[in-house]
Amino acid sequence: MPKLQNLSRDLPCTKEGCQALRATKGLCRRHYQQSRQVILAIKPCASCGELIHPQSTICKACRNRGPRLCIDCGVSLSHRPHNGARRCWSCWSKFRNPHGPICTRDGCSRKHFGKGLCQIHYLAARGKRAGAGRSFRQWVAQQPCQLCGYNLLPSEVARVIPGSKNGVYEKGNVMALCARCHREVDAGITKMPPPILVPDV
Repeated sequence: MPKLQNLSRDLPCTKEGCQALRATKGLCRRHYQQSRQVILAIKPCASCGELIHPQSTICKACRNRGPRLCIDCGVSLSHRPHNGARRCWSCWSKFRNPHGPICTRDGCSRKHFGKGLCQIHYLAARGKRAGAGRSFRQWVAQQPCQLCGYNLLPSEVARVIPGSKNGVYEKGNVMALCARCHREVDAGITKMPPPILVPDV
């Protein structure tokens, strides 16, 4: 059976005084968009409090009003607001780290990493060893191959106890091998070297 044409599209908009043809739900395109904006206006603007679309952060009037200023130093904010950001990047970093760029532990002069601590003290505070995580694997990859000494390319981080036997990337279970030696060790052609020694920091 052939499709019937939507004859209601030839009728005028149901809004009073509008002579445009209907687009959907008895309204023309302009009035339908206006009604949809009213329905979706459920989030307050971060500046003036007027209800706006949930995907927006501030209303159009506040966006066109002028540049936003940092609440600490008064510099004009050039970046788009993210979750109501009201500080420039330098003031935000000082706000997040009031202790400065140095570790807050006594006698430690390393660069700040997170929560006022350097990376080593931060990992220790979280209950992790200093040689754990991605930074530890990056350090192993920078070492020369333990079998042939090749160091022109980053080494592959191999495990003494493989992952199929629940081996993990941690101190005492990793080796730095080039791709060729890694294949030979996996094939059993070359004897496996001892785990790489990681200096205690």
